[in-house]
Amino acid sequence: MPRNRNLVEQPLRQLDVPDPHVQEMWEGVVRNRIKADAEGRLATFSCEEVMAKYRNQ
Repeated sequence: MPRNRNLVEQPLRQLDVPDPHVQEMWEGVVRNRIKADAEGRLATFSCEEVMAKYRNQ
C-alpha cells in the first residue's frame, strides 16, 4: 500500500510548488489593481448590488 500512496502523493507535492513566473504575473495584477483603486479608476460594487443582480436572474 505505501507504494500506491506514493504514486498519488508525489504528483500532488509537485502541484504545491508555486511557479515563480505565475507568482510574478499575479503580483503585477495586484499592483495594477491597487493603483487603479487609489486613482479612482476601479469600478466597485457593494455586496448588496452583486447579490441583487444574481437574485434577479
